[in-house]
Amino acid sequence: MRLTALSPEADGTVEALLEVEPKPGWITYWREPGASGIPPQVNLAGGATLVSMSYPVPKVLTLGDLTDIGYDAPVAFPLTLKKTAGELKLDAFIGICNEICIPFQASFSLPVDAGSDPAEAARIEAAKATLPAAPSSAFAVKAVRQSGEALSLSLTLPSPSEDAEAILTGPEGTVFTASGKGPDITVPIPGLPKGSDARTYDWHLILKNGGRAIETGIRLE
Repeated sequence: MRLTALSPEADGTVEALLEVEPKPGWITYWREPGASGIPPQVNLAGGATLVSMSYPVPKVLTLGDLTDIGYDAPVAFPLTLKKTAGELKLDAFIGICNEICIPFQASFSLPVDAGSDPAEAARIEAAKATLPAAPSSAFAVKAVRQSGEALSLSLTLPSPSEDAEAILTGPEGTVFTASGKGPDITVPIPGLPKGSDARTYDWHLILKNGGRAIETGIRLE
């Protein structure tokens, strides 16, 4: 793992980047890791606080009988921090998996008031380009309906002739996936309390199609 941090802005905001480079054949995880993974965790000390951690578009990964959500190549997580002066102290904890899963932790201490390196700023901007976009008129969710233990998504897609892939999170610790030709996709949501109304949960969606991806909250009809 590697941590990059730029100099603080006038209000103490610090743009930073946590880079993770697993060895070939190993994976690491998204914020909802799926069946068996460990989501990335970041803790700060020395007067710094974490404002946000952003996640590049993940993949659906199959390890034996398990389905996980994460990354099978080097990945960089943009961070927004608050810090006024002095050293930035950060502990990062991730899971990496191949045939077994291993927790991995690293501690970092960086000066953040010594001037920003343009090359590091460029790496942070390049990492931001890997994040899912916001919905647009050409790529969006038009409607969501519950049908038993499934959600039906009505979509506007930029490449309707190509498969669309949905990664859906609901109650904390749950992630559901589906793929198929649009403009309608059905996502099974097994395991919710029997008879529960999916409208009572907060749902969040990563939607991929035609080499593009969006991220959005969704509201059921």
